[in-house]
Amino acid sequence: MVLALLPGNYQTVLVCGLSSDLEEVEPGWDDVISITDSDFVASGLLVSSSVRLSFLFGVDEDQIEGLIGQLGRERASKLRRRLGEHLAAPH
Repeated sequence: MVLALLPGNYQTVLVCGLSSDLEEVEPGWDDVISITDSDFVASGLLVSSSVRLSFLFGVDEDQIEGLIGQLGRERASKLRRRLGEHLAAPH
């Protein structure tokens, strides 16, 4: 899932992983996209899956071969906000 476009010349797209293994979902962190969710069909996923916020990486735009779908605006905003709040918190 594309989380954000990044500044600079290298690794300009921040993406996070998706997984159909729902046994390892981190409550309050990962987000499950269920087949009954309103944005499931538009996501392009075939089965219920989780967005893994701990599986982040930067890629160059030309490394992205194509898009399978799109998450709902509300879900994407929630995930970005969750990540931002975690990064801003003292650790």
